[in-house]
Amino acid sequence: MSRFPRPCTDNGTEADRGVTTASGIHTVPFTAEVMRITGLVPDAMANAWEQVSLSDLSPKGALNPPKDASLLN
Repeated sequence: MSRFPRPCTDNGTEADRGVTTASGIHTVPFTAEVMRITGLVPDAMANAWEQVSLSDLSPKGALNPPKDASLLN
C-alpha cells in the first residue's frame, strides 16, 4: 500500500485513510465531493450544486455581467 494519498476523483481531491483534501485550485469540485462523501446532501443535489456553481447560471455571473450587457433593453 502506498503511503501517499491516492486520487479520490478526477477533480483534484485526494483521500487517504478517511481524510479528503485538495490543493485549493478546484474549490467547487472539492466542496461537492465533500458533500457527497459526508452525505450532507444527496448525490444528485451535490451534482446539481456543482454544475450550477461552475456554470454561467451562478449568482457570481450576475454580479459581473459582460461589458457589453445592456441594462435597458
